[in-house]
Amino acid sequence: MDPDVLPTRKIVIAATAFGVAFGLVALAPFVFRVLLVVFAAVLFAILLNGMSLPLRRFVGLKRVWSVPLAALLLIGLFALFAVLGGPAFGEQLKQLVERLPESMGRLRELLQSIGVHGLMTDWVETSTEGGGPDASTLLKGISGFFSTAVGALTNMALVLIVGLYLAINPDPYLRAIVRLTPPRGRARAEEILAQLSQSLHWWFAGQLSSMAVVGVLTGIGLWLIDMPLVFALALIAGLFGFVPYIGPIAAAVPAVLIGLAQSPVMALYAVLVYVVVQIMEGNFITPFIQERAVALPPAALLVGQVLMGVLFGLAGLLLATPLAVVAILLVQMLYVHQVLKDPVPLLGASHGEED
Repeated sequence: MDPDVLPTRKIVIAATAFGVAFGLVALAPFVFRVLLVVFAAVLFAILLNGMSLPLRRFVGLKRVWSVPLAALLLIGLFALFAVLGGPAFGEQLKQLVERLPESMGRLRELLQSIGVHGLMTDWVETSTEGGGPDASTLLKGISGFFSTAVGALTNMALVLIVGLYLAINPDPYLRAIVRLTPPRGRARAEEILAQLSQSLHWWFAGQLSSMAVVGVLTGIGLWLIDMPLVFALALIAGLFGFVPYIGPIAAAVPAVLIGLAQSPVMALYAVLVYVVVQIMEGNFITPFIQERAVALPPAALLVGQVLMGVLFGLAGLLLATPLAVVAILLVQMLYVHQVLKDPVPLLGASHGEED
């Protein structure tokens, strides 16, 4: 062989390897975003599977019929809410948006009256400025909104469709994942997948229960202090409860601002309502639910939320908690149990198997 050919071949191989590695790094953010959509579809499939379980156990329907029926039931619940509570919520949400600038103005005046100046008052003043953007900025904002909205709607449609297919017939996809493992590890892979499904199922059940209780308690508390727009604020509190720790803080901001537009005392009462609800949620509601659902370490969960929020924005923040469930369970089963031989309790392992 020509001695000059060997160095040339090595250079070609090295350049190819570098190009492949560079391509993988460049595509990594897009790949991770696709994986987030797939994971969201899996969560939706688990939700549908949980809703269809009573139909399979007590009515005897097969999965191919019970899952679409559960999906229709879910659509019916949303339609019922839209008919019964939609107009009231829409009107209160409109009033909430209209009142926020006034509330920000009251906050600025309050901060200035107590001698707080600097970055905080500058931010509030910027938020309440009446000057509008120029035409080019406005057009960019509109195009950016529509591109973001179209992308979000596309991802949501993919989540719903893929999740429905996964819930109706999950076996081919589970078998495909198991076949990616060596033959001697396939039984263990099936066990891990079953435990992941069970833990995510119970996490979902616990999370939805906690959201409902927090929304109801917040609504009762705001009604007792005669806060305006109770329905909208309570629903926001319940929905934002999907993101532990960070969500409740974000949900309290509009209520405090609306209360401030009434009086500083009303704002203080609103703060007290949210603090009391969170104390009850943290010390009574969540421990009671987690005895029957999935308990997560708060520090690990907060770190995961911040990391996913920074990397992937709102979608990453929303999916940070279930991803933490998956990560902790994989560490428990693949490292703590299998390598260290330490039989620690698994997340959600105290519950019976799903069908």
